[in-house]
Amino acid sequence: MFFELWDVRSGSIINTYDTEDEALRVVRDLLTLNGLEYGSVLSLSFEDDDENMTLIANGPALAQRALSDLLAEGDEDQERLAASSDVIWPGPSYWDSTSTTSPSTS
Repeated sequence: MFFELWDVRSGSIINTYDTEDEALRVVRDLLTLNGLEYGSVLSLSFEDDDENMTLIANGPALAQRALSDLLAEGDEDQERLAASSDVIWPGPSYWDSTSTTSPSTS
């Protein structure tokens, strides 16, 4: 069993991870490097031992999940992310107004 992080715009898998925390750390790094908008093309899924896939989150919901975990952890990444001029912390209306449905594969 593992977690898969995808770039749905390119249709490419970014990597697989043993834990969700590990995958969310990569999402945070990607948001720090590429800006919050990059979260709109990311999708995180879980594959169990029977090869059943479950969507964890995608798009803005995944970005929010990753950033919420960061704030709860209070680790050194919080300072790095807060200092990034590319990341703009949106208000609650941003998260409420964005779609959290599965990405289209068209």
